[in-house]
Amino acid sequence: QDDIHMKSHEEVKRYVDILIGPNTPQDNQWAVNDWIEKTVTIRTKETNESRFGAKHKYGMVDSENNLFVWETGAKDYKVDVVVTLKMKVKEIKENSIVVWYCKEV
Repeated sequence: QDDIHMKSHEEVKRYVDILIGPNTPQDNQWAVNDWIEKTVTIRTKETNESRFGAKHKYGMVDSENNLFVWETGAKDYKVDVVVTLKMKVKEIKENSIVVWYCKEV
């Protein structure tokens, strides 16, 4: 039982990086309120109905495997569509970048 111990955060992160790759948003490429223009692929789409109509939540990935999350009722894209967007960074999370004010370029 003496050999059972918790791994440090660094050890766990190193192991996860080997399995799935490093977490790219941690590179601090952008800051909150930055405007960025990216070509992204829509990977996931969740739709919820409300009294104001349909709202879509998209998971989008760029060529560097950065994950962007966007919620909108204005656009209805299909999964696997590639689109170039100008967007504003709303929040930087541990493994994704939440964006808003997205406009197709």
